[in-house]
Amino acid sequence: MKNEFRKISVITVTWNRADMLRQAIETVLAQNYPNFEHIIVDNDSNDNTLNILKSYPHLKWISEKDSGQSNAMNKGMKIADGEIFAWLNDDDLYPPGVFNLINKKFDESDCSFIYGVCEVVGEKGNRMGRSSYQHFDRQRLMLGYNNINTPAVFASMSLIKEVGCMDEDLFATFDLDMWIRLSGIKPPLAIKDVTSLLRLHNRSGLMSAKVHLKEFEKIRCKYKNEVSFIYRYLFDHYFRLRHFLYDKVKMKLYAAKMNQ
Repeated sequence: MKNEFRKISVITVTWNRADMLRQAIETVLAQNYPNFEHIIVDNDSNDNTLNILKSYPHLKWISEKDSGQSNAMNKGMKIADGEIFAWLNDDDLYPPGVFNLINKKFDESDCSFIYGVCEVVGEKGNRMGRSSYQHFDRQRLMLGYNNINTPAVFASMSLIKEVGCMDEDLFATFDLDMWIRLSGIKPPLAIKDVTSLLRLHNRSGLMSAKVHLKEFEKIRCKYKNEVSFIYRYLFDHYFRLRHFLYDKVKMKLYAAKMNQ
Protein backbone atom coordinates (compact mmCIF):
# COMPACT_ATOMS: atom_id res chain seq x y z
CA MET A 1 0.00 0.00 0.00
CA LYS A 2 1.37 3.39 -0.97
CA ASN A 3 2.01 6.00 1.68
CA GLU A 4 -0.58 8.74 1.30
CA PHE A 5 1.90 11.45 2.25
CA ARG A 6 5.56 10.51 1.80
CA LYS A 7 7.87 12.36 4.15
CA ILE A 8 9.78 15.09 2.31
CA SER A 9 13.17 16.09 3.71
CA VAL A 10 14.04 19.62 2.62
CA ILE A 11 17.71 20.46 3.15
CA THR A 12 18.94 24.05 2.98
CA VAL A 13 22.62 24.98 3.15
CA THR A 14 23.19 28.58 4.22
CA TRP A 15 25.83 31.13 5.10
CA ASN A 16 25.19 34.77 6.00
CA ARG A 17 21.91 35.09 4.11
CA ALA A 18 19.58 35.86 6.99
CA ASP A 19 17.77 38.41 4.82
CA MET A 20 16.56 35.65 2.46
CA LEU A 21 16.63 32.57 4.70
CA ARG A 22 13.41 33.44 6.52
CA GLN A 23 11.54 33.57 3.20
CA ALA A 24 12.90 30.14 2.27
CA ILE A 25 11.66 28.72 5.58
CA GLU A 26 8.25 30.32 5.16
CA THR A 27 7.82 29.00 1.63
CA VAL A 28 8.21 25.43 2.97
CA LEU A 29 5.67 26.06 5.72
CA ALA A 30 3.28 27.56 3.18
CA GLN A 31 3.05 24.19 1.40
CA ASN A 32 0.64 23.06 4.16
CA TYR A 33 1.95 19.54 3.59
CA PRO A 34 1.42 17.22 6.57
CA ASN A 35 4.63 15.17 6.42
CA PHE A 36 7.92 17.04 6.00
CA GLU A 37 11.08 18.09 7.78
CA HIS A 38 13.22 21.12 7.07
CA ILE A 39 16.92 20.78 7.87
CA ILE A 40 19.13 23.88 7.82
CA VAL A 41 22.91 23.44 7.70
CA ASP A 42 24.56 26.76 8.53
CA ASN A 43 28.26 27.42 7.93
CA ASP A 44 28.68 29.29 11.26
CA SER A 45 27.10 32.52 9.99
CA ASN A 46 27.90 35.77 11.77
CA ASP A 47 24.73 37.65 10.81
CA ASN A 48 21.21 37.12 12.19
CA THR A 49 20.92 33.53 10.91
CA LEU A 50 21.15 31.86 14.33
CA ASN A 51 18.33 33.99 15.75
CA ILE A 52 16.14 33.07 12.80
CA LEU A 53 16.83 29.36 13.26
CA LYS A 54 15.98 29.54 16.95
CA SER A 55 12.68 31.26 16.17
CA TYR A 56 11.30 28.24 14.26
CA PRO A 57 10.83 25.26 16.61
CA HIS A 58 9.98 22.87 13.76
CA LEU A 59 13.44 23.17 12.20
CA LYS A 60 16.30 20.72 12.53
CA TRP A 61 19.50 22.69 12.24
CA ILE A 62 23.28 22.55 12.53
CA SER A 63 25.49 25.63 12.84
CA GLU A 64 29.20 24.90 12.48
CA LYS A 65 32.02 25.30 10.00
CA ASP A 66 31.94 23.04 6.96
CA SER A 67 34.41 22.33 4.18
CA GLY A 68 32.04 23.25 1.35
CA GLN A 69 28.48 22.86 0.13
CA SER A 70 28.80 19.14 -0.58
CA ASN A 71 30.09 18.53 2.95
CA ALA A 72 27.25 20.62 4.39
CA MET A 73 24.65 18.79 2.31
CA ASN A 74 25.95 15.43 3.52
CA LYS A 75 25.68 16.62 7.12
CA GLY A 76 22.01 17.33 6.50
CA MET A 77 21.45 13.96 4.85
CA LYS A 78 22.88 12.13 7.87
CA ILE A 79 20.01 13.38 10.03
CA ALA A 80 17.30 13.28 7.36
CA ASP A 81 14.75 10.47 7.60
CA GLY A 82 12.33 11.30 4.78
CA GLU A 83 11.55 9.32 1.65
CA ILE A 84 11.95 12.26 -0.72
CA PHE A 85 14.98 14.57 -0.79
CA ALA A 86 14.48 18.22 -1.73
CA TRP A 87 17.26 20.78 -2.03
CA LEU A 88 16.12 24.33 -1.34
CA ASN A 89 18.80 26.99 -1.57
CA ASP A 90 18.62 29.66 1.10
CA ASP A 91 17.69 32.26 -1.53
CA ASP A 92 15.11 30.20 -3.45
CA LEU A 93 11.40 29.55 -2.97
CA TYR A 94 8.70 26.98 -3.74
CA PRO A 95 5.45 27.60 -5.63
CA PRO A 96 2.22 26.72 -3.79
CA GLY A 97 1.19 23.06 -3.80
CA VAL A 98 4.42 21.60 -5.16
CA PHE A 99 4.86 19.05 -2.33
CA ASN A 100 1.44 17.54 -3.02
CA LEU A 101 2.21 17.48 -6.73
CA ILE A 102 5.52 15.67 -6.21
CA ASN A 103 4.00 13.17 -3.80
CA LYS A 104 1.38 12.31 -6.43
CA LYS A 105 4.01 11.99 -9.18
CA PHE A 106 5.99 9.50 -7.10
CA ASP A 107 2.78 7.47 -6.81
CA GLU A 108 2.45 7.43 -10.58
CA SER A 109 6.08 6.76 -11.57
CA ASP A 110 8.86 4.45 -10.42
CA CYS A 111 11.73 6.90 -10.85
CA SER A 112 14.98 7.92 -9.16
CA PHE A 113 14.09 11.62 -9.10
CA ILE A 114 11.62 14.11 -10.48
CA TYR A 115 12.51 17.52 -11.85
CA GLY A 116 10.38 20.32 -13.22
CA VAL A 117 11.04 23.80 -14.53
CA CYS A 118 11.99 26.93 -12.60
CA GLU A 119 10.34 30.30 -12.50
CA VAL A 120 13.22 32.76 -12.44
CA VAL A 121 12.66 35.69 -10.07
CA GLY A 122 14.67 38.70 -8.97
CA GLU A 123 15.77 39.63 -5.46
CA LYS A 124 12.37 41.13 -4.63
CA GLY A 125 10.40 38.30 -6.21
CA ASN A 126 9.77 39.99 -9.57
CA ARG A 127 9.29 37.49 -12.41
CA MET A 128 12.20 37.44 -14.86
CA GLY A 129 11.54 34.38 -17.00
CA ARG A 130 11.17 30.62 -16.90
CA SER A 131 13.52 27.76 -17.65
CA SER A 132 12.50 25.54 -20.53
CA TYR A 133 11.27 21.97 -20.19
CA GLN A 134 14.14 19.56 -20.74
CA HIS A 135 13.94 15.90 -21.71
CA PHE A 136 16.37 13.82 -19.69
CA ASP A 137 19.61 12.95 -21.46
CA ARG A 138 22.22 11.21 -19.32
CA GLN A 139 24.86 11.39 -22.06
CA ARG A 140 24.70 15.17 -22.00
CA LEU A 141 24.99 15.24 -18.22
CA MET A 142 28.14 13.12 -18.35
CA LEU A 143 29.64 15.68 -20.73
CA GLY A 144 28.96 18.43 -18.20
CA TYR A 145 25.90 19.83 -19.96
CA ASN A 146 23.60 20.21 -16.98
CA ASN A 147 20.04 21.11 -17.97
CA ILE A 148 18.52 20.15 -14.61
CA ASN A 149 17.82 23.01 -12.21
CA THR A 150 18.74 21.62 -8.80
CA PRO A 151 16.11 23.52 -6.75
CA ALA A 152 13.48 21.92 -9.01
CA VAL A 153 14.58 18.36 -8.12
CA PHE A 154 12.87 15.93 -5.74
CA ALA A 155 14.76 12.63 -5.39
CA SER A 156 14.53 9.24 -3.73
CA MET A 157 16.41 9.57 -0.45
CA SER A 158 17.05 5.82 -0.22
CA LEU A 159 18.72 5.81 -3.66
CA ILE A 160 20.87 8.83 -2.75
CA LYS A 161 22.14 7.03 0.33
CA GLU A 162 22.64 3.88 -1.74
CA VAL A 163 25.02 5.65 -4.13
CA GLY A 164 26.92 7.32 -1.29
CA CYS A 165 25.50 10.86 -0.96
CA MET A 166 27.36 13.87 -2.37
CA ASP A 167 30.93 13.70 -3.67
CA GLU A 168 32.86 16.03 -1.35
CA ASP A 169 35.74 16.29 -3.82
CA LEU A 170 33.40 18.43 -5.95
CA PHE A 171 32.57 21.96 -4.85
CA ALA A 172 30.13 23.20 -7.49
CA THR A 173 29.05 20.23 -9.60
CA PHE A 174 28.28 17.61 -6.95
CA ASP A 175 24.59 17.94 -7.77
CA LEU A 176 25.23 17.14 -11.43
CA ASP A 177 27.32 14.17 -10.37
CA MET A 178 24.49 12.95 -8.15
CA TRP A 179 21.91 13.09 -10.97
CA ILE A 180 24.27 11.06 -13.16
CA ARG A 181 24.74 8.41 -10.49
CA LEU A 182 21.03 8.18 -9.62
CA SER A 183 19.99 7.89 -13.26
CA GLY A 184 22.43 5.03 -13.68
CA ILE A 185 20.25 3.03 -11.28
CA LYS A 186 16.81 4.14 -12.39
CA PRO A 187 15.60 6.77 -14.90
CA PRO A 188 14.21 10.09 -13.62
CA LEU A 189 10.95 11.79 -14.55
CA ALA A 190 10.93 15.21 -16.21
CA ILE A 191 7.73 17.21 -15.80
CA LYS A 192 6.55 20.51 -17.28
CA ASP A 193 5.25 21.93 -13.99
CA VAL A 194 7.02 24.74 -12.14
CA THR A 195 8.58 23.08 -9.09
CA SER A 196 10.73 25.94 -7.77
CA LEU A 197 11.27 29.67 -7.90
CA LEU A 198 14.92 30.29 -8.72
CA ARG A 199 16.06 33.66 -7.41
CA LEU A 200 18.87 35.55 -9.14
CA HIS A 201 20.69 38.40 -7.44
CA ASN A 202 24.18 39.85 -7.21
CA ARG A 203 25.22 37.32 -4.55
CA SER A 204 23.69 34.34 -6.35
CA GLY A 205 25.95 31.39 -7.10
CA LEU A 206 24.41 31.13 -10.58
CA MET A 207 25.73 34.53 -11.50
CA SER A 208 29.31 33.19 -11.47
CA ALA A 209 29.98 30.10 -13.57
CA LYS A 210 33.79 30.01 -13.29
CA VAL A 211 33.97 27.28 -10.66
CA HIS A 212 31.34 25.19 -12.47
CA LEU A 213 33.23 25.43 -15.76
CA LYS A 214 36.45 24.23 -14.11
CA GLU A 215 34.70 21.23 -12.58
CA PHE A 216 32.88 20.22 -15.75
CA GLU A 217 36.19 18.78 -16.95
CA LYS A 218 36.30 16.57 -13.84
CA ILE A 219 32.82 15.29 -14.65
CA ARG A 220 33.76 14.54 -18.25
CA CYS A 221 36.90 12.65 -17.17
CA LYS A 222 34.97 10.67 -14.56
CA TYR A 223 32.35 9.43 -17.03
CA LYS A 224 34.17 9.57 -20.37
CA ASN A 225 34.08 5.80 -20.86
CA GLU A 226 30.27 5.83 -20.67
CA VAL A 227 29.77 8.52 -23.32
CA SER A 228 29.37 7.51 -26.95
CA PHE A 229 31.64 8.89 -29.68
CA ILE A 230 28.78 10.74 -31.38
CA TYR A 231 27.98 12.63 -28.19
CA ARG A 232 31.60 13.63 -27.67
CA TYR A 233 31.64 14.91 -31.24
CA LEU A 234 28.40 16.84 -30.79
CA PHE A 235 29.66 18.36 -27.56
CA ASP A 236 32.72 19.78 -29.27
CA HIS A 237 30.68 21.28 -32.14
CA TYR A 238 27.31 22.11 -30.62
CA PHE A 239 27.05 21.83 -26.86
CA ARG A 240 29.96 24.20 -26.27
CA LEU A 241 28.09 26.81 -28.30
CA ARG A 242 25.02 26.25 -26.11
CA HIS A 243 27.16 26.71 -23.01
CA PHE A 244 28.57 29.94 -24.41
CA LEU A 245 25.15 31.33 -25.26
CA TYR A 246 23.87 30.50 -21.78
CA ASP A 247 26.86 31.71 -19.78
CA LYS A 248 27.72 34.77 -21.83
CA VAL A 249 24.37 35.89 -23.18
CA LYS A 250 21.40 34.61 -21.19
CA MET A 251 22.95 35.24 -17.76
CA LYS A 252 23.99 38.74 -18.80
CA LEU A 253 20.39 39.46 -19.77
CA TYR A 254 19.23 38.27 -16.36
CA ALA A 255 21.90 40.43 -14.72
CA ALA A 256 20.66 43.45 -16.67
CA LYS A 257 17.08 42.79 -15.50
CA MET A 258 18.24 42.59 -11.88
CA ASN A 259 19.80 46.02 -12.11
CA GLN A 260 16.76 47.68 -13.65
